[in-house]
Amino acid sequence: MLANQHWCAATSQSLADAIGKCDEELFPPETVAYWQELTRQVHATGKAVEREEQFPHDDGLHTYVSSQFPLYNEQGELYAIGGIANDITMRKRNEEALRAMNQRLERTFAATPLAMIEINRDGLIRRWNQSAERIFGWSADQALGKHIFPLVVPGFAQEQMQPVLDALLSGQMRNSRNQNITRDGRIITCQWYNAILYDEHETVVGILSQAEDVTAQVERESELQTFLALAHNAPDGIVVSTLNNVVTYLNPAFRQMTGYDESAIGQHIYTFYDEPTEKLAAITEEVRTSQTWQGNITYRRRDGSAFVGQLSIFLIFDHEQKPTAIARIIRDLTEQQQIEAERATLQQQVIDAQQAVLRELSTPLLPIADGVVIMPLIGTIDTQRAQQMMETLLEGVAQYHAKMAILDITGVKVVDTQVANVFIGSAQAVRLLGAQVMITGIQPQIAQTLVQLGADLRGIITRGSLQAGITYALGR
Repeated sequence: MLANQHWCAATSQSLADAIGKCDEELFPPETVAYWQELTRQVHATGKAVEREEQFPHDDGLHTYVSSQFPLYNEQGELYAIGGIANDITMRKRNEEALRAMNQRLERTFAATPLAMIEINRDGLIRRWNQSAERIFGWSADQALGKHIFPLVVPGFAQEQMQPVLDALLSGQMRNSRNQNITRDGRIITCQWYNAILYDEHETVVGILSQAEDVTAQVERESELQTFLALAHNAPDGIVVSTLNNVVTYLNPAFRQMTGYDESAIGQHIYTFYDEPTEKLAAITEEVRTSQTWQGNITYRRRDGSAFVGQLSIFLIFDHEQKPTAIARIIRDLTEQQQIEAERATLQQQVIDAQQAVLRELSTPLLPIADGVVIMPLIGTIDTQRAQQMMETLLEGVAQYHAKMAILDITGVKVVDTQVANVFIGSAQAVRLLGAQVMITGIQPQIAQTLVQLGADLRGIITRGSLQAGITYALGR
């Protein structure tokens, strides 16, 4: 009976062809059957029937919201069925795209490793994902509808956090790192990323927050800061390199002892050594297999001078016990070596002085009167002591201008050929200095030995005792 141009465009029919024709002449049987069912409902109820339906177009199926309604004449009699159809294809496509996007967001919300928490303007929790359950220990059922502070903010920090929450709810974007609390009372550190939620009137309606548990990261950062403070102030050199010996850190002490600066970072560690490459490679291999190495190494300063350093090398491991770097602690031994050399020199001087004292004690020479010296000997006379005795005797005779030198051997038990020859030689040398030698205290066994040895004692005065010898010397 009647149709507009939009109907013609939607059904691909011309108005001239459609007027006066039945539905069966214009549309497929399934479409006709569908419309006839709607018509029966309108006849039966006398009311309009609204449905969504799809029709094929050149660019695919289009979705319509159609409404069929009864038409009455002036007598109130039903005389026709009218219909209005609105093409909602674009709206349906937009709704489907929005629904797909929301599904992706929901999957992201559920699967993200970050805690996702949405609160309203009153601070009450509206959304709480699985990561929030894992990090803070509260299930979604326990958290939803509760104020966020008692669940995640320690009591001692709630007063300080209230201004932050107020600022967010007033539209001021803020991210922060805070101490938080878990259900079992543990204090953790979280990094918070906050997004402000607005309604269609640009009014703040809530906050969507993402929280990451960075407790382990903070602890590692603290450990790193502690290491840097210790390394920066350590008196020993500290060097850190990759497993391939590329330098990544030099502390101030190492820079001072070698003359290098920050520009040395990135160089190979062998740059600093004055050792064969083969030796250094063997040390590196031992560190990789045994994890540590200690020893002395010669270093080459930037100016070309060398020094010996005590080197301790060890591997650094990550939390999975995998080696990640090589650390070296170096102590410059220059000062220590100088001290040791000075100590050795001083020690040798002490030894020499002690030996001189011992020599004096083992071969004492005493002036007892003008022109008379005496050397009392006790114990065993070996070749070295006999030679020392001769030197001391000759020096004493010359020093004191002695005319008589008395050798008292009362305390000597044994004399061998070499010692006897030293006695004879000493007497001859003393005579050359214009003095005489007297031997006193010759024991019977020594006298017998001298005779058996055929010692020539001519020119040597002998007396049986020291007293007799002194009496003789003083009486001359």
